[in-house]
Amino acid sequence: MIPALEGSQIRCATVPSSIPVANRWGGSRIGAWNYPIQIALWKSAPALAAGNAMIFKPSEVTPLTALKLAEIYSEAGLPDGVFNVLPGIGAETGQYLTEHPDIAKISFTGGVASGKKVMANSAASSLKEVTMELGGKSPLIIADDADLDLAADIAMMANFYSSGQVCTNGTRVFVPAKQKAEFEHKILERVARIRAGDLFADDTNFGPLVSFPIATTFCAISRAANAKARACCAAARR
Repeated sequence: MIPALEGSQIRCATVPSSIPVANRWGGSRIGAWNYPIQIALWKSAPALAAGNAMIFKPSEVTPLTALKLAEIYSEAGLPDGVFNVLPGIGAETGQYLTEHPDIAKISFTGGVASGKKVMANSAASSLKEVTMELGGKSPLIIADDADLDLAADIAMMANFYSSGQVCTNGTRVFVPAKQKAEFEHKILERVARIRAGDLFADDTNFGPLVSFPIATTFCAISRAANAKARACCAAARR
């Protein structure tokens, strides 16, 4: 019988081990810019633990965190050439990695259009194994017995967390027809309180987008949406 308190204690021992690297370029990981350090860690830890050397290509917008991670791995004792960072433009560096015959595995996080290119290049070169996490239009469903204030708070977080730059944001919200007007009112109240700018400022609660090209794309999408929408929030046009 295991004592009831057993689960509250963690006992472990460090056992020295040696995992040989069988293939120098076992795989390549291509990361996105919205979670740069997290994605680099999520993709590298399992690969390294399994004994694989790897090449990580960070987004050209956010290369520095991956380079810092490489420094940390080196300081921790990881041999040179096991975790490799290769910054560059996706259309050039990413294509090179997906087509290289000595790379056996590709893991990609990013948009659907880029994912299609990764899949096509990987298949055409050497039928590489490919794992992808792609962006989408995640739904948020509000039940008819929901607390609408809480639902509005959750919808705001689901859409505007990290300035809306998250691939799993709840960008489609389904609300019962009888509660639609009340829910829209609560959302517009909260949107009106958004203050965009420098997040180090006390009166700011919404940071900038990651780059000027992405901001330009967002503005174009926003204008198109405002032209088609039945009702628009004045704050969204600013």
